[in-house]
Amino acid sequence: MIFFHVLMVSLLSNIGKLFPLFFYRDRMVSERLALSVGMFTRGEVGAGVIFIALGYNLGGPALLISVLTIVLNLILTSIFVLWVKNLALRSYGR
Repeated sequence: MIFFHVLMVSLLSNIGKLFPLFFYRDRMVSERLALSVGMFTRGEVGAGVIFIALGYNLGGPALLISVLTIVLNLILTSIFVLWVKNLALRSYGR
């Protein structure tokens, strides 16, 4: 069940980072998607919340899911970087 929650939190947080797709209409969709995917690995706020929770001796499943979600996104960083590279090359031609 923890694994399912980690996947869902990761999916929802990354879908939320696709917000720039709705703006920058003067740019191609692939450029806007590259910008959005480039934000997938950004987890500083989540890490800050985790450290604050640890400081207050809070724990439990929510903290475990938060930590594992950040770890999953860090593990997938190389895939996201390659995806952004391909999108950028497609946008500006090889």
